[in-house]
Amino acid sequence: MKSESSRLDLPGVMRALQSCRSSEALLTRAVELVAGTLADCASAFRLTPDGRSFTRVATAGLPPAIEAISRTLTSTEGYAFEVLRTRRHRATDLLASPYLDGSATLQDAAAAGIGSGASYPLTDGERAWGVFGVAWSGGLDPALVEHLAELVALISLMEDRLRAHEAAARSQALMEATLDAVDQGVMCVTQAGDYLLYNPAMKTLSGWELEDVERRGWPNLVYPDPVYRAHVMATIRSTVERNGYTTEWTLTRRDGDTRQVQVSSRPVSLPGEEQPVLLGTFTDLTAQRAAQRSVVQEQNLRTLGRLVGSVAHDFNNTLAAICGHAELLVSDDADEERHRAGVILEAARRGAALTDRMLALANPGQVRPVALDLDEELRAVCELVSTTMPEGVRLRVGAPQHLPPADADPGQLQQALLNLLANASEAVGADGEIRVTVDEAPLPDTLILRALDLDPTERHLRITVRDDGPGFSDRAREHLFEDFFTEKPAGHGMGLTIVRGFVTTHRGGLAIRNDRGAVVELYLPMSQRSLVPDAEERGQQSRGSERLWILDDEVALLEYVSIVLSRRGYAVRAFNTVGELVEAVGAPDVDLPQLLVLNIVLPTHHGGEVLRDLRRRGVTAPVLWMSGYTLETAGLEEGEPAGFLHKPFTGDELARSVRELLDRRVG
Repeated sequence: MKSESSRLDLPGVMRALQSCRSSEALLTRAVELVAGTLADCASAFRLTPDGRSFTRVATAGLPPAIEAISRTLTSTEGYAFEVLRTRRHRATDLLASPYLDGSATLQDAAAAGIGSGASYPLTDGERAWGVFGVAWSGGLDPALVEHLAELVALISLMEDRLRAHEAAARSQALMEATLDAVDQGVMCVTQAGDYLLYNPAMKTLSGWELEDVERRGWPNLVYPDPVYRAHVMATIRSTVERNGYTTEWTLTRRDGDTRQVQVSSRPVSLPGEEQPVLLGTFTDLTAQRAAQRSVVQEQNLRTLGRLVGSVAHDFNNTLAAICGHAELLVSDDADEERHRAGVILEAARRGAALTDRMLALANPGQVRPVALDLDEELRAVCELVSTTMPEGVRLRVGAPQHLPPADADPGQLQQALLNLLANASEAVGADGEIRVTVDEAPLPDTLILRALDLDPTERHLRITVRDDGPGFSDRAREHLFEDFFTEKPAGHGMGLTIVRGFVTTHRGGLAIRNDRGAVVELYLPMSQRSLVPDAEERGQQSRGSERLWILDDEVALLEYVSIVLSRRGYAVRAFNTVGELVEAVGAPDVDLPQLLVLNIVLPTHHGGEVLRDLRRRGVTAPVLWMSGYTLETAGLEEGEPAGFLHKPFTGDELARSVRELLDRRVG
């Protein structure tokens, strides 16, 4: 028998067991340590997967009789036993276990030279997962039994740590494999700028290695424009206060290509970090957005095709009115001239409004919100689509009087309404009713889409499109914004991609519900601007005495602009060709203009070329551009102090634009 005074240095045992990398190695090493110091023999057993018995993992001479005792252990307390010289036996409850019953087994143990022994459960705190059995030739030593219990408790603790380490390693391997496999970029960064996570998809998305990101900073690499980067950083800094966000940003790759990316970020609290870290996922939407733009373009063309007949009919009526009253103006008495001129002016303005709507369909990407009378806009759109609907469909429009204006781009509002009305028309079929209304309403809690910059403290106007069709099915709700989804046998998609784009670019919200048909509600912020300046304001803005030089190849328009500005006190010089203008600049003792009013597209020159030539000749005046094109499609260079007037325009609009540009130059 080993010395009863033998003891193991538990810290030393812990250090010895820490080198074990598996449960089997841990138990084998523990058996070797005990059998070599405290006992004559030892064995370790593990619970079988079915939980019904124990199987040997490691042994050092423990007789089969004692193994049989150990294998019968089912409690989480254990026991010790002693074989007496009289060949009788007794069991002890030193470990608070029931008395052992089994004289034949103990007699076999005595025959094997075993005087005492003990069996200890290996537990995880709730259940026994193994047994550690020891035996020696001498008598029962309670101190030794207690010391062995401490050792076994240490073995259980080391096993728990090993399991935790293995579980952590499996979780780490699983997380790394998952992050390597997903298509989404995943990044985690502390608020101090330390990057904790940067998966391979992030490198694929951006083209930048983690070392580059750590050295130069993610925002500096992928958002090179300082103004745009400042906007992004402001959003990132608000992550903690807002408890996360989801938005879309334009990311610049290492090769200079750009990607449209959906970014979802939220704060995460980690052990050891005083402040929450920021966990973000990056989804490349470039291909999806390109497909959506194609869908939008296809929808616009389809809408344009439906409107062509109606627009052509209305425009021909307008032209007929202009031509007819022009004839009358030429032949009638002078007393009727004012009336005829008023009719011509009104007809021309209707023609200009039709042209503006066509231009809005041709240039859907630009957002220029202005103060809009929604009642007027709704009625104009409904008038356009009414002729394309089946005869049995009734289209109603309603709005309260004196409704405040809303901030919206008229062209994009028109597109969104056209798509909603087209959906409603297909839903009701050949016989049904569609109601379009506008009113002031608070934002509901049921919004299914809201712009990132939607301000719930603002007042909002609600546009409601209601039909008496079958309403939204559960399946339609799930696929509401998918480009090609439709439940109609001959449908072309719900068109809500356009509506979604309109809502997100106009600080708006969207809600849908069923109420005896489908109900779609668009929420727009109420405008802080008035629709039309009052007369006093127009008078103050429209007059002056500065020198204005005007260039336009259309003689009639040139004459009109010159008369309007001369009547408001300006010193006007009009030029019909570029040569005349250049010659005037080079004249001796010439008083150069204080403002240029230039047409953009000329028969022999582009307005930008003309301006560059004037700048070389010493003309520094700001320029007010005129064009039938939109400013974005005019091909002008940025950086010039300039204003823009879209043809046709009124005399008030011309005079106000001139005054504002001159005042801005003075300021």
